[in-house]
Amino acid sequence: MANFEGDHVAVQRMAHEYSQQAEFLRQKLKSIKNQTQQVQSGVDRWTGPASFAYVLQRETLENHLDRMVLACEQFATTLRQVAERLYGLQSLRDTLKNLERAADRERNFDHGFNQPDDQKDYSRYFQLMAECEHYRTLIAQYEHQYETEAETAFSTIKLMIPKVHGLTQYVQSVGTYLFDSNHKPVLARLDFASGRVGRDRVEYLNEAIRMNQVAVKYYKAHPEQTGPNGESAEQMIQQAKALIKEARKQGGTYGVPILFMHGLSGGIGTFSKMVDEMGGFSTIYSVSKSGEMLEPVQGENDSPEHPCIQFVFQDGAMTFDKQTEFYKQMMEQLKKDYDTDTVMVISHSMGGVVTTKYIEETGGDDISRFVTLGSPIRGSDLDDAAQDALQNTPIVNIFIQLGDVFYPAVENLSSDSKETKQIYTDRGNFNSDIEVLSGYGLAKGRYGDGVVLPESATALKDFAGEGMFHSIVYPEADHSGLHESDQAIADVLKFILFGEIASHEPKP
Repeated sequence: MANFEGDHVAVQRMAHEYSQQAEFLRQKLKSIKNQTQQVQSGVDRWTGPASFAYVLQRETLENHLDRMVLACEQFATTLRQVAERLYGLQSLRDTLKNLERAADRERNFDHGFNQPDDQKDYSRYFQLMAECEHYRTLIAQYEHQYETEAETAFSTIKLMIPKVHGLTQYVQSVGTYLFDSNHKPVLARLDFASGRVGRDRVEYLNEAIRMNQVAVKYYKAHPEQTGPNGESAEQMIQQAKALIKEARKQGGTYGVPILFMHGLSGGIGTFSKMVDEMGGFSTIYSVSKSGEMLEPVQGENDSPEHPCIQFVFQDGAMTFDKQTEFYKQMMEQLKKDYDTDTVMVISHSMGGVVTTKYIEETGGDDISRFVTLGSPIRGSDLDDAAQDALQNTPIVNIFIQLGDVFYPAVENLSSDSKETKQIYTDRGNFNSDIEVLSGYGLAKGRYGDGVVLPESATALKDFAGEGMFHSIVYPEADHSGLHESDQAIADVLKFILFGEIASHEPKP
């Protein structure tokens, strides 16, 4: 190899196919063993030389299949490792490209306005250039290391092939299944998703999404081509898109936008810390104070893996009904812009309430996972004793002082408001297929996070389907700090990306 480069998706695709074949063979092996057991048991069991010959032949076949399963699994593992290396290197190269762009902008920026060149501050530019050089060195080191690893890995594969009788022909048949005689990609089915759980299931589905995206791109670029059974390019594209949609519906997250929804008086900065963990925002959709949809603002994150989206309402006083109507419009625009039918939502405070209302009114088929952080699903009023005890608590005072500015929204949030009661009444309309995680703070003890009581923050347990609701408590977090907690950020992203629940989840 002259350079460690390549399409990690294509390599991942091949690894996925070998995994599928291993699973297929494993099921065949299980079936053969069951048949053999039936022949040897019961009143009608075989006896004598014929039975012995049959069982011996079956044992030979089982041993053969065992070795083939092992070989396929090792093929898949080796190819996945190569794909991970390719992806990691591409990420480093992308980072270097972004740093080089930033350095160019910094170099062309007039740091000292009309000051002489020798008095301008170019420290940031030199810092960026140093980072660029660091990444160039790092990339060169990894290219050499990974090239050596890849050569060893592929040599191992070559040595494995003759060890299993007939495996060479079998591998060739798998290759034909991956690509037809003209090397056109075929579609990745979801046949073996059932039975997988957690991260393993998500990664399996993500592989299928990537592979079918390869097929979509190929047939869009080659409309004259046909599928393996004579399908038109357009038919192949539609089939691939249907498989992508189904994979995302079943829990795949690759390419699924993550929507961040702020709360009362929140804005662009609400989720900045969490979004930085994901590489920054991709697109921001906003509604002006005058109630007009603004042009979307593109962010620095152009990764196709997990686009980060934000809905921003510049008017904090906007009622639930108005926010929900704009939410619907922005959601449609988001799905169109990112060519997706599925979105995952992370919300803080009132953002979780508005999202709940959106789900109830639309059916929520476009939301797969939903996170609420300190969301007052049943309102945010504290009882008199709590208000007396917290009258000197800054967050509560701020909340009260904002009453005049945000009165309509605050009134909606009241536990006695018609809007809050209606949301709870309509809980039967909540989509039971949406997996929900609700985080809540206990910085103020039995008064929750100082604004929202625990029973209100976890009320979605009465909405979600069986086994689809989870909650996590953060004893030190108050309302305004909950979404900035390092632990909460780690837990939320683990849930959103892999469907995993933090081990410190409290017992119900």
